[in-house]
Amino acid sequence: DDIRTYFGEEIAFYFAWAGYYTRQLSVPAAVGLIATVLQAIDYLRDGQQGWLTEVVILIQCVLTAVWTAWFAEQWPRKAQKTAYRWGLGHSNSGSGTAAGTGGQETAVDPEWHNFQPDRVE
Repeated sequence: DDIRTYFGEEIAFYFAWAGYYTRQLSVPAAVGLIATVLQAIDYLRDGQQGWLTEVVILIQCVLTAVWTAWFAEQWPRKAQKTAYRWGLGHSNSGSGTAAGTGGQETAVDPEWHNFQPDRVE
């Protein structure tokens, strides 16, 4: 919120994204660390990379793909919550454009306090 006050919404949204992305990278980082340790164990055991390394790499690729899809779904939700908290995305009539929604018209559902990018009242 301090960045928003000093630099404005556009810069603040970049920092909000960068912070969220950095926090969420802990998941693939942990998977990568575990994969590296298992690959090292496999190499030290036989002196060469065996089947365990191939399985670990496959599992790491699948988990990274799943995380990427999950992150791509979660960031727009986080951006909408941030925009709502900052009072962006709506005018006196209850509709407008919000940062992080790609310039789409948005409406605020007063009952749920939620951005509805596809619904403009």
